[in-house]
Amino acid sequence: MSLIPDIRFATTSDEARRAVALGYCPVECSFGGRDPVVDELCLDHHGSLSHLEPVGVRCLRDHHGARADDPRFVVTGGADADACLAIAALLAWVTPDKRMRRVARAVARMDLTPDPIDVDKLPGQVLAAWLELNTYMPRELGFLWGALLWRRIGGHLDDHRWFSDGAVERRKSRYAAAAYQLKYMRRHTPELVSLVGSDGRGADPVVFHIIYQHAPLVVVLSSRARRITVGAKDRAAAEQLLGPGGLKRLWSRMGPGWGGREEVGGSPRDHDADLVDVDRAVAALIELIDEHRANRN
Repeated sequence: MSLIPDIRFATTSDEARRAVALGYCPVECSFGGRDPVVDELCLDHHGSLSHLEPVGVRCLRDHHGARADDPRFVVTGGADADACLAIAALLAWVTPDKRMRRVARAVARMDLTPDPIDVDKLPGQVLAAWLELNTYMPRELGFLWGALLWRRIGGHLDDHRWFSDGAVERRKSRYAAAAYQLKYMRRHTPELVSLVGSDGRGADPVVFHIIYQHAPLVVVLSSRARRITVGAKDRAAAEQLLGPGGLKRLWSRMGPGWGGREEVGGSPRDHDADLVDVDRAVAALIELIDEHRANRN
């Protein structure tokens, strides 16, 4: 049994570094355009560390129980499934068996690209359960709750009915909620739409899956998390619309802290995004679309 975790929430890289100097383990401490704050475990995959795997799958495989005797963590941004799974694995709150490793890979896929979750298979059912049961509490409480939730869910992996019985209903509920949000969608060009997610789940993969039926490029603001996610249907669509590199061409125009991959990324983790930022991202994307179209002609 692990000790009760001591989780600190840092709002700046200096705060995070001070915590690390005291012995706290940084988990996904990325701040704007600066390099992520890491220790010897190197638990981040943003910015200059974007070549690394997401932290949950690495902690489960390589660092299981590494902080069970010293459960001190420093975090920032939103308490997403990947960061919370990493903390749970570091505390040995989940078992690194074959099934949990499959769940970790499903979490990693969702973290890297806004693909819909396959709730017909156990890893997707487990991840969907975490997303449904998460209360999205702020700051330290969000990370503690998220890690505890992984501990609770991990203890039920032998009971497939705990996940599968509600999977279909959960899927229907998520698609209904996502479809409802479409009334907030704004179309800017035939290829580009934007959306403000009113329930805090604006970056839900289900939302993207539905929106991609209407446009291949989307800017989504999660009003509760105050984060913007920019996504393309896939890398090919991103590069067809924006040129080689896809959305990577957008990040430099948006300024420090914006970043991601060719098909998905978003706003800085230490910045509360708003509609002004949505409009900036939309304007920059329209400019890039027009420039690429002109260059092809």
